[in-house]
Amino acid sequence: MAIHEHELDKIKHALGDMCIAWAHLEEACFVILFYTMSSVELSAYELIRNELDFRGALQVCKGHAVANHWERHSDHIPILVDMIDGEIRSARNRLIHDPITDGVHSYVRTSNVTRYRKSPHKLHVEIGTYTDVSSEEIYALTRSIRALERYAGAIIQYLDWLDGERQIKWEFPSMELAQLGAHFAITEYTQIAKSRGSAR
Repeated sequence: MAIHEHELDKIKHALGDMCIAWAHLEEACFVILFYTMSSVELSAYELIRNELDFRGALQVCKGHAVANHWERHSDHIPILVDMIDGEIRSARNRLIHDPITDGVHSYVRTSNVTRYRKSPHKLHVEIGTYTDVSSEEIYALTRSIRALERYAGAIIQYLDWLDGERQIKWEFPSMELAQLGAHFAITEYTQIAKSRGSAR
């Protein structure tokens, strides 16, 4: 098997791993939504959950945390949402929705997006861009997503504690440590993406 084909297999595996990690992150955030809507009857919550997309659910959690600041976790929910809705969501969406094809030296992701760039005396139009993609970059993004899931888990753990659940051993680190871990993972991904020209 050629090295190029081996990298394609690694990219496929990395994309699958990323999708699984994203699904777990979504589930963790919907648990936060469940706590946010704890006064709502369960079947009503389930119906609302089924109709909300992930971005909408995050915004409900963030808005509630800001509007009803009543505990330490209220500071962390908006930070978590902003971390997800920043570069991470955009990068994940580009990798899921942009076609990946065989390039000259590597695989490339084709973004069919019209962008206007202003130079000193002229407006330029870009219709589509081609960006190198690697399994290394996708795995770094997946590490970021998993770190965000741990951050969400730390928030849930705190919400469980507020709800009266007592655990002898906490599964997740403190919210502050989990936030720091997510920050470092996102920074690592961003540096890799920028070095490859993927970050926009």
